[in-house]
Amino acid sequence: MTEMKDFKYQNVVMIRSIESQSSFLHAFLNGFSLVYRGVKGNCQKLEALVKSVRKDLSIEIEKRCEFSQDVRWYDFTMNGTLPRLGAEYSLEKTKAKLNSETALDPDFYEFVCDIFGYDLYVVNSETKTITLSRLRHRPGIVLLQTKDKFDLLGIKRESGNVDTVFGEDDDFIDSLRQSPVPPSLNREMMKQ
Repeated sequence: MTEMKDFKYQNVVMIRSIESQSSFLHAFLNGFSLVYRGVKGNCQKLEALVKSVRKDLSIEIEKRCEFSQDVRWYDFTMNGTLPRLGAEYSLEKTKAKLNSETALDPDFYEFVCDIFGYDLYVVNSETKTITLSRLRHRPGIVLLQTKDKFDLLGIKRESGNVDTVFGEDDDFIDSLRQSPVPPSLNREMMKQ
């Protein structure tokens, strides 16, 4: 865990993800999954867990969406534009992408958030921007992105515990919505 001193909000810490093509899912799952946290430190088991989650996502994409029982997740994802993006995004190719070991396409982040029931805030250390998933008034997870690598951000509380899931009215979430990313935020600064 690395303290992030450049944030206006105090006690921001970064929890590193393992080096993987699936670092988005590693960081995201580490935010809330007790199963994921239970195998922490065993990279082989973590990769197997993420591989299993990716397989489940590839199955889930063709099921009916919880927001509209008449529509599959595939038809709902990306505001319903996924089926119109051409052959590269056909249902079969989408399932194959989800069930692969390649980096997860950012077009699927919102789908992942909807399946697991979390809002997502991605702080990009290079562009100095914060990207939000379509906010649905759910608990939020905050990730730091540097190029293709994702790490989890949390808040170290006075008790010593680190929170990684935040309510939509949490002060940390409010600070992310209201302020730009600190200009000096970069991976070199965060090395231990």
